[in-house]
Amino acid sequence: MKEEKATENAKQKATRSKSGCFTCRARRKKCDEKRPSCSGCIRNNFACDWPMYHNQTLRDFRNHTLKSVPRQVLQQLSPQSPSQPTELDISSQEKLCLEYILGPFVKLMCPTPAADKIREHIEEQLLRDEVFRKVSICLGNFHNPTFGTVGHEQLLQNALESFRLKLANSGSNGMLNLDTLHSVSFLNFLELTGANRLLHKVVLHMETIFQIMCNIIADGTYLETTIFRACADSFYYNYGLVLLCSSKGEAERLPNVYNVNAIWKALHMDNVHDYELNPILGNKFPAISFINRACYIFRNNIVERRALAYLLKAEIDKTLLTKMSQHQEVLLKSAEMLILNILHRRHDEVDIQKAQFTKKCLAYLQELKAEEADFVIVWAYFICGVCIVLEEEKQQLRQIVKNGNLNPAIYFLDIMLQLIEQSWKAGKGLECLHEEEFVYELHEIVGVT
Repeated sequence: MKEEKATENAKQKATRSKSGCFTCRARRKKCDEKRPSCSGCIRNNFACDWPMYHNQTLRDFRNHTLKSVPRQVLQQLSPQSPSQPTELDISSQEKLCLEYILGPFVKLMCPTPAADKIREHIEEQLLRDEVFRKVSICLGNFHNPTFGTVGHEQLLQNALESFRLKLANSGSNGMLNLDTLHSVSFLNFLELTGANRLLHKVVLHMETIFQIMCNIIADGTYLETTIFRACADSFYYNYGLVLLCSSKGEAERLPNVYNVNAIWKALHMDNVHDYELNPILGNKFPAISFINRACYIFRNNIVERRALAYLLKAEIDKTLLTKMSQHQEVLLKSAEMLILNILHRRHDEVDIQKAQFTKKCLAYLQELKAEEADFVIVWAYFICGVCIVLEEEKQQLRQIVKNGNLNPAIYFLDIMLQLIEQSWKAGKGLECLHEEEFVYELHEIVGVT
């Protein structure tokens, strides 16, 4: 009897295919081998690829077939394709919102030539993804000066309802894909730039973005696209400042910066001076990398804190010897101020370095170029502010805010100045960032304007 069962099992194994489609094999997923498309590929909206010739290997597939999938999908879904409707069933205002996203918004998000590539990806997804389309319409409506914020709340509610409905229908695992990454990144941008910014929502979005990115990488479905890197850049861009302003519970939801850097390095997303590979950050990546690490070390009371601070300080000192823009230098020096606070809480030499930093930073803020007045400059402005001791420098900072030298779009700078003035009265400098009440007020300013 046992012999018969063994024979029967052997027959079943012999008749079962060990290959499956190449897409599932690349993702290391079990394939049900249905033709022409297996269930897994249909469920995840992937191109289901099978061997084109006898004994074709997975290596051959990775080298030739997988790399061509995005272009094939784009051709199938592009407006020029006769099978795809060129007109969406949307109102004229919604159409103008999408035109704004594909035009000024993309240019604002990143410079050319990366902007052209991102525009292609956005346009392709707008045609087939209702959730992404609604989020984009909401974002376009909010930022398009023609509309202002007319109907914004209703559009946002529609977008969120569609997002939740899709989540309920596909399950949490089914939502951890590239399309969702783009939608959540746009929602986060909307939250960051909104008038009623809620920092806990920003943290939640960033946590989700990082989780989706890790899921895509772990599944083997990662493809090097400009829009993926733009989402990664956006996450990295906001990490440090959001971490510094977050409550303890919120900070714990954000990933370890060293894990983030390890993933970025493995995917070659840490290239500098390259807007092709870092479409949003470009040559700001090194400076923001130091800021992110400084914030993480400062906010986390871990055993190796001082050792990490010492190593980062040595790395900053070495980097400052190289040729860089004044913008990058100010950002690096502001990160160094946090690290000095960890290594030497009270020290005459540190006071001298802080005085040199505030003098240099104030001179930079007074002559700030329009293209450099972005959200990152809030970091240098705040760190410089709390480090100021001299009365004449305090007056100088007040005048900079009054004159509008900084980006007028960042409309909480004058409110932040009031908090900086509180730190001057207390005379604690960067030590105030260790006090829960001060961090809570900073959280409220950056989080809810």
